[in-house]
Amino acid sequence: MARYLVVALLALAGPAQAQDFDLLRAIAVGAPMTADVAAQRAVEVAPSVERAEALAQASEAALLRVRAALVPRLEGSARYTHIDGFPNARINGISIEIPRNQYALSGRLSYPVSDLIFATLPQIDGAEASVEAYRAQSDARRARVRLSAREAFFQLARARGVQAVAERALVQARELQASVDAGVRAGVRTPADGSDAAARLASAEQAVIAAAASVDVADASLRTLLQHPDGAAYGIGELASAPQPLPSADGLIARARAQRAEVVSLQHAIRAQRKGAKAQRASGYPHLSVYAGGDYAQPNRYQIPPRAVWQASWELGASLTYAPNDTLVSVRKAREDDANIRASEADLEELDRSLLLEVRTARATLGRTEQNLAATHSSQRAAEDAYQRRLAQLRGGEVTLADVLASEGALNEARLHALEATIDDRIARARLAYAVGE
Repeated sequence: MARYLVVALLALAGPAQAQDFDLLRAIAVGAPMTADVAAQRAVEVAPSVERAEALAQASEAALLRVRAALVPRLEGSARYTHIDGFPNARINGISIEIPRNQYALSGRLSYPVSDLIFATLPQIDGAEASVEAYRAQSDARRARVRLSAREAFFQLARARGVQAVAERALVQARELQASVDAGVRAGVRTPADGSDAAARLASAEQAVIAAAASVDVADASLRTLLQHPDGAAYGIGELASAPQPLPSADGLIARARAQRAEVVSLQHAIRAQRKGAKAQRASGYPHLSVYAGGDYAQPNRYQIPPRAVWQASWELGASLTYAPNDTLVSVRKAREDDANIRASEADLEELDRSLLLEVRTARATLGRTEQNLAATHSSQRAAEDAYQRRLAQLRGGEVTLADVLASEGALNEARLHALEATIDDRIARARLAYAVGE
């Protein structure tokens, strides 16, 4: 609303030295801020980015945990047992003393050969894919935060531009009122002219108040994203923009499919699902393990008859186990996993279609803003030239003061349109870059 009120007042503004008014310099007053700095700061303090990064770190820890299964399992134990309540044994009249206090130190090294091949290796591949998926999710969140910060910055730039032009219009309205009041006192203007000038001044003051409120809101939004304390509105820097060649749609789509973090994340997630399903199916296979162990015990369990002396023994072996119930569960789980994978693949297809629409929309928007940017720059140059001509004609008595006022109002309106076209162009560029994953 403030912007339309400002534009309506521009044509009624006074004949101040318009060529001395630099809109970009006016909005640069304040603590300097650029879109890139805002984007970087927003990423550093965004809780959503911190959460995504924490989840990525958790996935890396899970990968290390899965890789630990590659290490053979080593078990050790120490045992003391006191046995009593029965007499010593007698064999063929020979008494065999059974040690009542028994001690043992044991160690066992085992390696699940079949599980390593069919389950552990696919689990590692799946965990690695999960790490890549979470990393891509973190990148996606960073890109979203950067885009939000840039959009907030450009909205502040827009609000500051409207405010600067409104303040300029207020200066002109005050000069106009002073000129009209002098004319009324001299008898060349009617009191009604003075009332009109006063009403226009009041409208200009209202426009400045409304524009200042919009700046406060936009500045507060940006400060919230950046986690900066309250202060004077940021100074807008590095806002200049010039038309550029529009990239081809096919090239943009290809880049988006290859680079967009959401696509990369879902692709890795599907890969992780497939590897997890493969590892799950392995739970229904027979399990082959090899092992090696040793005991140092008193008495040794393999010694007959048992004697109360420390003896060492070792063993090597392999075991093959199979549970039909595990196979039944594995088959049912495989069906569930396959359905989940198909659902994820459908999500990827839907994401691809959404991505095509987003890229094409962003490209079309950028094309329109580029054309509008070129047109507004041409319009501003024409308005500047027209104003200079009107000033020269006024000095020569060829035009009236009203003609100069109208020309300066048109110049200020052209300046505002050029600024808004620049902002629209920068926003369109930021959104296209986000759409293609840059």
